[in-house]
Amino acid sequence: ERMGFTAEVRLAARALQTAFAALEQVVELATHLMEAHPDTSWEQFDYFVSVKQGSIHKSLSWAPRVEQNERATVEAAVRRAHPHTPLANFTFVELRRVGSRDVRVPAAARAVYHPVLYNFPTGYKGLGLDLLYTFGDAMQRARATGNITVGTPFKPTFIPCTLR
Repeated sequence: ERMGFTAEVRLAARALQTAFAALEQVVELATHLMEAHPDTSWEQFDYFVSVKQGSIHKSLSWAPRVEQNERATVEAAVRRAHPHTPLANFTFVELRRVGSRDVRVPAAARAVYHPVLYNFPTGYKGLGLDLLYTFGDAMQRARATGNITVGTPFKPTFIPCTLR
């Protein structure tokens, strides 16, 4: 019975390794796309990621590094590109706990941000969220190891998409 269990665990481990290798490939390809074409549209990003759907990902976000002195320029560019959408008032945001709810508030001034600028599937939820503030520990581990890192669960459905 123990040998059967061990065989099942090994099989599951191989399946996970394969799935995460596929996910890592999607992340690397998306990184190359965004570095080569920083003016990529939401539709292009959505199409690119959807074509790579064979991976285990259900969603993928692009959150580039933005220095404090670049923040106003990036925020203004998003607002200009989407004037008649909820992004007309786009700003980098962070989540703050107010009572039993997480509330979006403008991100405090800091040296570096990683705001979500693209989502797959396309949608407004989570856009502008500074992942470095929200998931800094996991991002620090990823940077230190050079590997994909798992952090705390994130449920963007609980974040109102109205940006103020």
